[in-house]
Amino acid sequence: MSRSGVGSLSGRCSRSSCTFEELRFLEAFASVGSGEILHFQWQLGDRKVEGIDIMHFDKSGLIDNYAVMITPLSALEAMRDAVFSRLPTEPVGE
Repeated sequence: MSRSGVGSLSGRCSRSSCTFEELRFLEAFASVGSGEILHFQWQLGDRKVEGIDIMHFDKSGLIDNYAVMITPLSALEAMRDAVFSRLPTEPVGE
């Protein structure tokens, strides 16, 4: 892999370990330009989730554009519910 995308994303995902169980990066694809795609799988409850991270890097090597695609739809909905359940229900800082 030409960049440290897997390492930096793994660090972020470990903070959400109750959502991302058994996260595994399977493959990485780098473009001729400044892009990279990471193929991953993980377990979310009883669902097996598969997806890709699409990243573009600026001239400094920092991510300046990032997108995630997840399949199947039921897994995306379960992830949404898991993440939203951790958000505060009351306004913060008021």
